[in-house]
Amino acid sequence: LPASYISAPQYFALTLPPDGRTCHVNYYPKNPNYNGGLPGEKPPVLVLIHGGPLYFESANLEWTKHFFTSRGHLLKYFNLNFVCSIDVNYGGSTGFGRAFRENLHGKWGLLDIADAHRSVLQLDALGLVDAKRAAVHGESADGYSVLQIATTLPDAFAVGAPQCGINDMGKLDQILHKFEYYLCDRLMGRTWEECESVWRERSPVYHADKIRVPLLNWEFLQGEDDTVIPAQQMVETIKAQGGKVDLVLFPGEGHGWRQAPCWRRKWCFSMRS
Repeated sequence: LPASYISAPQYFALTLPPDGRTCHVNYYPKNPNYNGGLPGEKPPVLVLIHGGPLYFESANLEWTKHFFTSRGHLLKYFNLNFVCSIDVNYGGSTGFGRAFRENLHGKWGLLDIADAHRSVLQLDALGLVDAKRAAVHGESADGYSVLQIATTLPDAFAVGAPQCGINDMGKLDQILHKFEYYLCDRLMGRTWEECESVWRERSPVYHADKIRVPLLNWEFLQGEDDTVIPAQQMVETIKAQGGKVDLVLFPGEGHGWRQAPCWRRKWCFSMRS
């Protein structure tokens, strides 16, 4: 890959409404030879939400982002060229102080998706992206954010691409690793017993009927041996509501992808859309 095709990230500390909070964003511009848009047209954007959900997305070299930006990657079905991408370090991300990280306590599924949406709107106002042609992608905890967007902010993005995304907070709480005990209690605000309605409200599986934004390929990509995320439940719920979706299983994979053939297959699904 020519060095000129590497998108040098630009850092933005965005001040978001309505309370003036800060959201930290890495912006990856289009490759210099891309000329597929109209004169003066703002570029479509792929929004990448990190996992954890208390992790952090650095500006270090990560080839996935350049896979899209170097191509001006086209989603033919939705007529979207991903000529730039952004990382959203929403309220709750690590690396910006304890108070910033604790912003997410009691607000997972609310603050993360609001920050992602408002960041796109701010970058649109700066002329860097086209908010009307924004796609959002995430896996696991960040796949949960994508599903939350699909069920609660259906008009915020043109397309969503969730992969092995969490969809049922109650079931997630039952299978967490020992070192993650009480994580859901903290992020939901209280225990299941204390506020079951909140847990259900923030579980996309109970709101599949509200999905209007197209999901990438109308498919859920999942490792066949994934014991962390019960994707079948979400797929069956969407189908029961009259939606169109398929569950694509990757043999020999668990939660996420480790094998080179599965990575290739995953990217082929993305390019095929």
